Amino acid sequence: MSTFAKPSIKYQPPDWFTNSFALSANSQRQREASEQIRQETRSLRLAAALKTKWDEFNNTTRLADRIDAIKDFKDILELAHSQLDAEISMVNLGKEAVEEQMRNIITPKECVTECLTLRDRRKRIDNIEDAPEIQLKKVRTTTPQQWEEFTRYNWRRAQAEIRSGQRLREAIYLTLCQVSNDLEAQAQATEFALRQRKHDFEQALDELKWQKKQVKADIFLLDHRNNV
Repeated sequence: MSTFAKPSIKYQPPDWFTNSFALSANSQRQREASEQIRQETRSLRLAAALKTKWDEFNNTTRLADRIDAIKDFKDILELAHSQLDAEISMVNLGKEAVEEQMRNIITPKECVTECLTLRDRRKRIDNIEDAPEIQLKKVRTTTPQQWEEFTRYNWRRAQAEIRSGQRLREAIYLTLCQVSNDLEAQAQATEFALRQRKHDFEQALDELKWQKKQVKADIFLLDHRNNV
């Protein structure tokens, strides 16, 4: 027994051309959109790479400048340290020279005392005070007031040198502390900047992966529509 099927809809050739044109136009729009996304993705990738290179160059330049400045300060401090060592050595040499001179005076002084003792043993007319004896007895004397003033002067000068040395030592330690703090702050700032850049890179990478996934999905959908 035969059955009658529902007749299918018949389209006219203009309808077929219209549908084909719509599919072609839609495919063209999809391709253009995909191309635009690819171009934007490529531009974003290039911009991110360029910014990364530029930031790396700036950070490297700043770090290099900072390292050069620290090296300069280090050279200055080392020069000051060597000058201080040289000055201390000169002071020690002066002290040793004074002590040596004081030791060398002992023998001539003993000789003068012996000469005066021998001259005092002379008898009668021979016991005279002549020019040699006057020279032997010539001794530079100071009054107690002069000695006290000279002692006070030496004390004030010694205290001034001590205070000067203390100020210099404090300035050196302050400079060392400032350099240490600057280095620590620079290290923390650099570490924070690197972490921030890493986070930015990870976000950019995730965005690129998502866009790549979307492009693949659009391409798959476009191919599927073209094959239907």
